[in-house]
Amino acid sequence: MAKRAGRSPAPSAAAEGARIRSRFERLLDATIAMGTSGSLGELLQRLVDSARDVVGARFAALGVLNPEGDSLAEFVTSGLTEAERARIGDLPRGRGLLGLLISDPRPIRTKEITRHPQRSGFPPHHPTMTSFLGVPVRGRERVFGNLYLTDKQGAQEFSGEDEAIAVALAAQAAVAVEKQRLYEDSQELLGRVRGMQRQRDLFFAMMNHELRNALTGVFGWAERLVRAKSPDGVDRAAHEVYEGAERTITLLNNFL
Repeated sequence: MAKRAGRSPAPSAAAEGARIRSRFERLLDATIAMGTSGSLGELLQRLVDSARDVVGARFAALGVLNPEGDSLAEFVTSGLTEAERARIGDLPRGRGLLGLLISDPRPIRTKEITRHPQRSGFPPHHPTMTSFLGVPVRGRERVFGNLYLTDKQGAQEFSGEDEAIAVALAAQAAVAVEKQRLYEDSQELLGRVRGMQRQRDLFFAMMNHELRNALTGVFGWAERLVRAKSPDGVDRAAHEVYEGAERTITLLNNFL
């Protein structure tokens, strides 16, 4: 009698569940990492490193827009060595696909960069790149920059799921960036206020010194005036008291 084959869970379904769980955990880790303390530069580097890992790309970068929002002012990379960055030379300013994402801040996905109608080519010594995924990092009031991922690992192109994850990361990054910028702006303002307080304290210390000296002189001559026995001494003491009082009033008018 032939043995009847039993039914078992499809390995692909179990593997898919494990894959989704792993991506979710890494996305959660990335979100937590972006909320940790550090400078704005450190935050941006954590963002591109996390995006490259979670989305599964060979390279990742974040282009920070200039205040006018029409070109790139800063370019943070992940996946390139220092030697590779040095060979590439000047960092991009926002042409080709990068420029398209600046002028039309919506997600872009393409299987082959060189076949996209908006391509502009790579500079000499630039690593070869094929697939591309770009999403804007949009704050409450404006687009802060753009997140770029290239060369999907384990597949020929980035998927809709990859795009959704990149968009989620960009949204979390926008919140973290705005929070960090507000913190750094508040620290700068606090530094200015403390500087003004130091200047104020120095001013009052100087005023205290100058007024004390002036009033001490007035008091001294007033005392001589009270104790003077000769008319000449009285006249001189009165004159000095008058001039000392005048100097004190002038000092007050100049500084207060």
